[in-house]
Formats: sequence, structure tokens, C-alpha cells
Amino acid sequence: MVNNTKPAEILAFVGLTGSGKTASADYLSEKGYPKVNFDRFIFENEDDPRANEKLTIYRDLILKNGKDFLAIKIIDQIKDLINAGQRKIIIDGPLSWTEYKTLKHEFPGCITTIAIMTSRRLRHNRLVNDSKREINQDNIDKQDWFEIEELEKAGPIAIANFYINNNENLESLYKKLDKLLVDLNFN
Repeated sequence: MVNNTKPAEILAFVGLTGSGKTASADYLSEKGYPKVNFDRFIFENEDDPRANEKLTIYRDLILKNGKDFLAIKIIDQIKDLINAGQRKIIIDGPLSWTEYKTLKHEFPGCITTIAIMTSRRLRHNRLVNDSKREINQDNIDKQDWFEIEELEKAGPIAIANFYINNNENLESLYKKLDKLLVDLNFN
């Protein structure tokens, strides 16, 4: 961990695709908290036309570079933020169990995980209706299984410090996030 007088507090959002991790991280980022995002290291541009191939590209990266490849990239970015004086940092989704363990090892006692939970049916509806994603109902189950079995996403979700139910609208999600920030004294 970077040596500074006050330890960093890092909130890491975890959940399956379509649960609301990015909406949560973006909301806190808009409040002024710096955010690091695993997707940034997969695509330089969020509008990359290969965005629908994200899981395949991610799989190829970890097969080539190791399961903690993206966590190591995120660690460097977090250290840069800490060295710049930031003490409250948001992570949009450690993806795998391996990445989660790598981050926890690097920043002991500093990471709080928040699982964003959404019913399967609602997540699937969100994904099918998301104009940025070209995914159909037939592929969603395959994507869920891939995220659980190959990307090890279930572990960080299962042992998260906090759970937020995101089965309503964004306004409800934001209220729950605001309450959690108060409860955590994250201000």
C-alpha cells in the first residue's frame, strides 16, 4: 500500500452485468469521487464498436496475461490517485475472485465491496433494451454463466460488505447510495 498518513477508503461495486454497478459508480463520480474502471483497460473508448465483444476480449487478456492482469493495472491507477492526495476512491467492478483478492492484498483494510443486486428478469430486460449493447435474450443466460463460471464474478458478490437492491428506478438507487455514504461516513 502507498505510504500516506491517512489510509484511502475504496468503494468497489460488484455485480453481474446489468445490475447497476456502472450507474452506481458514475453517480458517485459525479459527486466528485475519483473512479477507476476495469473496462478502461479493455477499451480506450467506451463507444468502441467492439464493446459487445468485451467478455471475449477480457477472457483473451487474462488468458494471455494472467487472471490478475487488470487488477494490477487498476492498482497502479489507485496508487497514482492516492499519491495525488485522493483518499476516497470508487472502483467500478472488480470482475473476478482473483482480481478481488489481488486488490484486497494490495490495499488491506481499505476496500469495501458493495454488491448491486437486481432480479434476473429485470437485469435481462435492461440488457435487451440497452441501446449500447447488442445482446438478445438467447445470449443473456450464456453471458451470466460465463461471468459466473469463467470470470469468477460470484465470489466478490457473495462476500460483499454491503448489498443494495436495485429493482426499482435510478432515483431509488441513488437514494440508497446516498444513505450508504452517510452510514459509511464516506464524505
